[in-house]
Amino acid sequence: MKVQIINLDPNDDVSSARDKLSWVKSPRVILVWPEQGSVLTSRLDLMLVQRFVHAHGMQLGLVTFDSDVRRHAKSLAIPIFSSLDQQNEEAWPSEKEAMPLERRELLTEDLATSRHQEQVNHSRITERWQRVLRIGSLALALTAMAALLCVIVPAAEVLLTPETVTKDRTIQILLDPEIENVQGNHIPTREVSVHVIDSMRKPTTGTVNIGIQAAHGIVVFNNLTLEELSIPIGTAVRTADGVRFTTLEKAELAGGLDSFCAVEGVADEPGKAGNVAAQAIIAVDGALGLKVTATNPDAMTGGVNGKVNGVSFRDRFNLRQALLDSLYKQAAAEIEAGLSPNEHLAPGSMRVMQTYSEQYNYQPGEVTEVLELTLDIEIAGLVYDDMDVQQVAIQTFNEELESGWAKVPESLRINQPGQVLELADSSVYEVEVSQGVYQTVSEERLRRDLRGHSLDEASFYLSKSLELALPPKIQIMPALWPRMPLVEARIRIEWDWENK
Repeated sequence: MKVQIINLDPNDDVSSARDKLSWVKSPRVILVWPEQGSVLTSRLDLMLVQRFVHAHGMQLGLVTFDSDVRRHAKSLAIPIFSSLDQQNEEAWPSEKEAMPLERRELLTEDLATSRHQEQVNHSRITERWQRVLRIGSLALALTAMAALLCVIVPAAEVLLTPETVTKDRTIQILLDPEIENVQGNHIPTREVSVHVIDSMRKPTTGTVNIGIQAAHGIVVFNNLTLEELSIPIGTAVRTADGVRFTTLEKAELAGGLDSFCAVEGVADEPGKAGNVAAQAIIAVDGALGLKVTATNPDAMTGGVNGKVNGVSFRDRFNLRQALLDSLYKQAAAEIEAGLSPNEHLAPGSMRVMQTYSEQYNYQPGEVTEVLELTLDIEIAGLVYDDMDVQQVAIQTFNEELESGWAKVPESLRINQPGQVLELADSSVYEVEVSQGVYQTVSEERLRRDLRGHSLDEASFYLSKSLELALPPKIQIMPALWPRMPLVEARIRIEWDWENK
């Protein structure tokens, strides 16, 4: 038997359903309920549709999954199909089982009463459900608000102290007065000079071998005239080598060629040079030498040499170096006094530009216990900017930084002062630098892994998954909140150096 199919819309009611059914020409019709929406869900609606179909001599079937509709259809003996493919001849009631016309007339009278009662019941149910819906909506709103607060209000701060490694490097920086900006490991410098003058005295350490005791002996004078002569004190006599002796007493020499006298004489210069052999004295100084002769019948003895303090070449060198060191310090202090806060004088770059005067008070070999030097010189040094050295150091560590590692902020240390190495055509500043580094970790991943966990679980996870120098510190707010926030943005990751 032919069957006509009508699809109901989500907004259909009894009137619209009747309009669609009025066009049906086949003896059987199937109403198909929409997947969404509530259509003809009351028993009264279904009874009115059934009545209209029976009034037109048709049989009614339904395709729906709505539990209320299926329940009402079963009570009204309306066949129900799960799909259009399942409808067949056996599923439809026979004509004998169809409702008789008399029953439909009685039903018409009952429907009016039922409809009124249904409307009253529907009104009561509607009012009851509206009250339930209002209470449910309020409870749902409160629950949603509580859930939202649970998500938004909690916050956590996680303080991490990672295990750090200090990298030490010795870097060589070329001090280049010809450039204005850092170029590789070349940094700009400027030369500053000052004029300094000072004196210094130091005890001598050298020794000089000199006579410390004069030789002495008897000098015999012979008269070359017939007259009496007087030999005064201090009469000088000498040897052929020029060693001179002086008499210590006055003597009278009688006239006559054979007359003589002997007096004590002593060498003018102390030391062994005065120890001369007998007959070594051969001359008398002055006019008296034309009238008398002199000689020493015995050797002149008693002359002794000894070592005393004197100037050596090492004394001069050491004194000059000590005075230069002092002048370098004086010049460095004057140069640094005029520098800006970031500028430094390169250690070891000081040098003498010009020497105006260099005077010693004694020469090597001269006897003295104290040597004095006065220097008047001009000293120059190289000045660099500390920020330029930091730039080269940062560049060096950036080039050497391994993947998965990061620099600890503000951990770069430049061990000043370094030293300047003078090469053939440039000055190289060699300096020790150090930088703290640590293994990096994704903060986004940490926040994702920590959310929703208890304090103990979060601490355990951080201690096991990260290389930490100290246990992690976790502060959850509010203080009594038992778990980490569910929202990642409410978890703040801080590193130890950020908290200082």
